[in-house]
Amino acid sequence: MCTLFAEVLALDEVGAEDNFFELGGDSGLGMRLARRIREELGVDLPIRQLFSAPTPAGVARVLAAKVRPALRPIEDRPDPLPLTAGQLRTWLLDRLDGEGTPAHHALALRVGGALDRDALTAALGDVADRHEILRTTFPGTGRSAHQRVLEPESGRPELRLVEAREEELPALLRHATAHTFDLTREVPWNHTLFALSDTDHVLHLLVHRIAADAQSTGVLMRDLAAAYGARRRGRAPERAPLPLQFADYALWERELLNGEQDRETLAWDEIQYWRGALDNAPEGLELPMDRDRPVLPTRRAGSVPVRLGAEAHARLTATAEPSGPPRSPSSRRRSPCCSAGSARPTTSPSAPCCRAATMKSSWKG
Repeated sequence: MCTLFAEVLALDEVGAEDNFFELGGDSGLGMRLARRIREELGVDLPIRQLFSAPTPAGVARVLAAKVRPALRPIEDRPDPLPLTAGQLRTWLLDRLDGEGTPAHHALALRVGGALDRDALTAALGDVADRHEILRTTFPGTGRSAHQRVLEPESGRPELRLVEAREEELPALLRHATAHTFDLTREVPWNHTLFALSDTDHVLHLLVHRIAADAQSTGVLMRDLAAAYGARRRGRAPERAPLPLQFADYALWERELLNGEQDRETLAWDEIQYWRGALDNAPEGLELPMDRDRPVLPTRRAGSVPVRLGAEAHARLTATAEPSGPPRSPSSRRRSPCCSAGSARPTTSPSAPCCRAATMKSSWKG
C-alpha cells in the first residue's frame, strides 16, 4: 500500500502513517489511487473511505474489513453463467405469467427517405455483436436457469420485412408488440421492418426486460444509429469494446452475495438488515377497492375520460414538458428523429424525418 501511495504521489517512499493529503494528494489523485488499488488488489476503495482513513495503514485496515469486490471483466467465465437476482425474478415471472402481458419494451421508428436495408441489417448485427446480452438465451428450469451467450454469427435475429399499407400499420404494430419470447430458446430482442413504400418505413424493435430497462433503449438507439451511419458509408462501425458485459455484472453480483451464512461477509449484513426491516411487515397493502383482489392478475383495466379547457391544457403542458413525461397523441409534437439518409437525430422540420413512438408494455392489475 505504501508503494501505491508513493507511485500516485510521485514520491520515492511513503510511510505507513503518512497522510495522503498532507503529502500533496487531492480528490483527483485519490481517484487514481483507487484505480491502482483496484488493478493491483481487485477491490474497490470508495473515495469517502480514503478521506476518513488517508494513510496506507488506514486504507489497509479499511480494505481488510468487509468490502465490495471490484466490478471487472471476467476472462475465464464459469459454465454455466448465472443469472443476476433481477434476471432470475424476471425469468420466473415470465414463466408464471404465461400468455399474460409481455414483459418487454417496444419502440417503433418511422423513417422517411431512402432506406438502405442491407446497411440496417448489418447495423442490427453490429449492435448484437457489441452487446452480449442481446445474443443471450436463458435455458434451464427454476434455479437452474442460466445465461448462454451465443456467438455473434448465430446470435443475430433476422430482420423480418413486411409489406404494409398505412391503414394496416396500427394493427401490425400491436401484433408485433404482443410477441411472447421463449427465453429458453430465443434471444431477448427482435426487429421487424414494415415497408409502406420505397421511401417510407417503420422499424419495430422489441426488447425483453431481462435484457434491458427503459433507460437502456436510449443506448440501443444511439448504437444502432452510429452503426447504421457507418454501414451506409460502406464500413464497419469503429467503436471501442465495452469495458463490461452483463455476464461480468452477474458474476460480480454472485461473488458479492456469496457467503450469506458467514457473519464476516457483506451478504450476511445485508440479509440481517432486511430481515429486521421487514419483520412484521404486512404481506400485502390493504387498499379500498370495489372488488376482491384476484388470485392472478387479470390485466383488465378501465378508463375515465377527462376534458380540459385550452388554458388548463396549456398550463399542464408547460409544467410537464421540463420533466419529459409521455403526453397524449393529441398534444404530442413531432419528436426528434432519425433521417434515413444520415441515421442521426435531427429536429430540422425540413429534413426527411421519422416520428418515434415508444410503446411500453403496461402491468395492469
